Amino acid sequence: MMDKEQIALLELLKASLFETEPVLQDDLDWGAVLEEARAQTVVALAAKAVPRAVASAWQESVLQTQANFVRVLHGQSQLVNLFEQAWIPLVILKGAAAAVYYPEPFRRAMGDVDFLVPQARFEEAAAQMERDGYVLSHPATSENPRHLGYTKNGIKFELHHHFSMDDLDIEDAVIDGLNHRVWAVVGNYGFPMLPGLSNGLVLLDHLRHHLKDGLGLRQVLDWMMYVNRELDDEFWEKEFGPVAKGKGLDTLAVTVTRMCQIRLGLPETVTWCSDANEELCEELLANLFSSGNFGRKRMEGTAVESVASLIRRQGFFRYLQAGGERNWTAFRRHPALKPFCWLYQLFRITFRGLKTGRGTKMTEDIRRSRERVDLLKKLGVY
Repeated sequence: MMDKEQIALLELLKASLFETEPVLQDDLDWGAVLEEARAQTVVALAAKAVPRAVASAWQESVLQTQANFVRVLHGQSQLVNLFEQAWIPLVILKGAAAAVYYPEPFRRAMGDVDFLVPQARFEEAAAQMERDGYVLSHPATSENPRHLGYTKNGIKFELHHHFSMDDLDIEDAVIDGLNHRVWAVVGNYGFPMLPGLSNGLVLLDHLRHHLKDGLGLRQVLDWMMYVNRELDDEFWEKEFGPVAKGKGLDTLAVTVTRMCQIRLGLPETVTWCSDANEELCEELLANLFSSGNFGRKRMEGTAVESVASLIRRQGFFRYLQAGGERNWTAFRRHPALKPFCWLYQLFRITFRGLKTGRGTKMTEDIRRSRERVDLLKKLGVY
């Protein structure tokens, strides 16, 4: 169940994005509405419809969002110019390539600049960035080998040679999109992006990925505005739908889109989502409000929930055994102890839970994790 402040935020977003009149209760806690908008990183998007009497509290965040958008977009433009001069093709992922679908792009919060280059040009691209003063801040790791992280002028850049995670491969569509990139303009800044099909798959997969650690309204709005601009019934039936079904993303696409029609004002001219399970739509929305953008509202609990999800996927014994092999220093000196690693890890978890007094919270986190896994299964993405 959503509280009235969360419902008010949805009404503000609906009104701002689709020029409707918000339906707001009289006794709202506007401070709580603003805090929810901050947790979801959508203050500037919702602020346009906020009543004049309380609007001043929102304006600082709006101005910060818009100023940061310009700053990041300018840094992105310098990067694009650098690569164009070096004849290295790239496409912007998410970020500006999602903002382009909004009626007022500068109201969408911007973070890192994620971009993709052909794998064969990856090392050349990295060397080009380093020659131009980009500082390597996050080398590739075994956990995340897809990209390198750089910073310049306070802006973070992620250079990718692959987009897909290990748990879902949409790389064929992304590579095809890279080979057929298109140019978009936001403000006075032009940039290359993936064409309609592959860009939509990236936005949908980004949404899917964050379902596991903290889906927020911002990812949902990115998808909704893409659907509003690009994904009509004909495009779904002929192109997007078959690809989404082949990747196991069709139920998620249908559910999120119908949820946007019910709660966020997406016009019902799109009918390909009309058969969605509306109870599942509400369950998804409840999960979204419980976590906030990238799990901001869960903070330390997110890590525990991820562990709980891992236990469900691997099985409890395999999870304990792997943790014991990783954490028990005696095992590394004496490999014969391997059969007892699971027992060591069990005692380790129990002792730490008792020592920190987090047993109750851990139980709650595991319960929420089970609910999330069940939701993922219903959406066909677990």
